[in-house]
Amino acid sequence: MISELFNKVFKSNWNCPAITDDHQTINYKELYELSSAIKDHLAFKGAQQGDTVALHLPNGLALAASYLTCIMGNYRFVPISIDYTESTKQFILKQTSVK
Repeated sequence: MISELFNKVFKSNWNCPAITDDHQTINYKELYELSSAIKDHLAFKGAQQGDTVALHLPNGLALAASYLTCIMGNYRFVPISIDYTESTKQFILKQTSVK
């Protein structure tokens, strides 16, 4: 399973840089912890494996961690750019079965 592969890679590179954006760099341990927190939040909001979730975040660490969370947690995801107009965002939400 892909989540097992991610866990193996993460733990073997725990202290190595994983993601860098314009403001900071985080290592694999920090990325794992951030992704776990996002997964817990999705579960708290009622999302279950296989559900479709919308990702509406600016480009950066949080968005990258959210993608990873969806892959590891077996969620389908619909990225919705923060730059889209409100009508485009609503159209996307209506066309998808997001939680």
